[in-house]
Amino acid sequence: MSKFSDTLEAFRKKSGYSKKELANLAGIAESYVSHLTLGSRENPSPETIAKLASALKLNDEEKKSLFEAAELPYPPPSMPAIPSTSFLSISGDKPEEKTIKEDDWDDVPNLQAFFGREEELKELKHWILEDHCQLLAVSGSGGIGKTMLTIKLARDINGEFDHVFWRSLKDAPSLEHLLEDCLSLLSHHKPLDPHWSVEERIHRLLDYMKKYQCLLILDNMEAILREKEHVGEYLVGYEAYGNLFDEIGKVSHQSCLILTTREIPEEIALRQGKSAAIRVYPLSGLKPEDGLRILEDKALAWMTQSEDAKALIDLYSGNPLALELAAVFIRDALAGNISTFLVSSATIFVSIQGVLEQQFERLSTLEQQIMYWLAIEREAVTPTALQQDFPSPPDLLKMGIALQSLRRRSLIEIREQEKAYSLQAVIQAHVTRRLIDQVVSELKSASFKLMESHALLKAHTRDYLHEAQRRQFLAPA
Repeated sequence: MSKFSDTLEAFRKKSGYSKKELANLAGIAESYVSHLTLGSRENPSPETIAKLASALKLNDEEKKSLFEAAELPYPPPSMPAIPSTSFLSISGDKPEEKTIKEDDWDDVPNLQAFFGREEELKELKHWILEDHCQLLAVSGSGGIGKTMLTIKLARDINGEFDHVFWRSLKDAPSLEHLLEDCLSLLSHHKPLDPHWSVEERIHRLLDYMKKYQCLLILDNMEAILREKEHVGEYLVGYEAYGNLFDEIGKVSHQSCLILTTREIPEEIALRQGKSAAIRVYPLSGLKPEDGLRILEDKALAWMTQSEDAKALIDLYSGNPLALELAAVFIRDALAGNISTFLVSSATIFVSIQGVLEQQFERLSTLEQQIMYWLAIEREAVTPTALQQDFPSPPDLLKMGIALQSLRRRSLIEIREQEKAYSLQAVIQAHVTRRLIDQVVSELKSASFKLMESHALLKAHTRDYLHEAQRRQFLAPA
């Protein structure tokens, strides 16, 4: 708990008020009062503290201690009059003027060692501040650095916005709860009318996004999307999120919503464009020089083994999480010898494997089969060639839809010149390991399913690929 939360909670208990009673007396949302007393929010604005002090009937000395606990001067500078309206209303009123900036970063992760991404930050800042992009989806595979990049971006442009609101969707909060928290921030923590529908709350949020410059960030958006389905379909009960995103991208305003996600929802994928109000930024791995900075940060001496270090970065396609895990393992378990690691079978760790497996499990059956075939092919293949790999080839349209879905899930890459698809190295390694484990399991149980549908060694392929398939699949199995 913070000094402010301790002080506020002491005054609340002394007054005998419940948190709900204090919220009602102060004209502040009950959930916000609860967060303040628990210390799970940053210190509030002077206006909010004044409302709390008035509701608690504090004397001057007590008011002074409450303000000082929030690291604010007392008496505070002149503040706008506090409206007496009990609830926000939808029609007939406009959001009150906001003279003091207030943000809600909630449980935003700490921005730890951050390397590179200068070009990405420059382009994203231009999109938001110059092009006035209204909805931005930062997409990419697990561990690629979407969250850290977005934190750095939001911190850098924080001063350009009246409000910043950050929430993680990893635990799939309801849209009603999310909107309540967001509207609480934008309304000086007025309680919401409990009878408002989700549509009315979205309408009110858009009013604020027109009135103020708001930066809203929703992290881990894929948590509200369905598994085993075509990419971008919402969980049952979460469809209203799609309405929110659609309205934010469609209605003119002066704010921006940033999403980080491994998967792109349908309404965003269809309406995004290079000059549109809705844009998608596919995030790829770090540059080699920035990957080396990660190795150095983890105290892995690489300068005397620079070629191996570059091979390590290439192995993981510049994935920051994979590089961090590899660097620590090589440093602690292999006495810092990168070449020993590169020729070992330990190149996929439990931690990064868990991230990739979580993504793989979300795929439909056809999507999983395509991933296996791409791992077996080991080089970029066209949709037509991929279709011919199947014992019972799927319809080309279904194949195209599945490939589109995998692209939106940030799991496959396209070689534009060849019009062919392939896997990133780190994903290739994970799918290969998964395929081998499944084959071994089938051999032990004499229950053949994957082995009947996927040939580990293709008869008609180039010699070097034939040898790679034998080495990567048959030998380990």
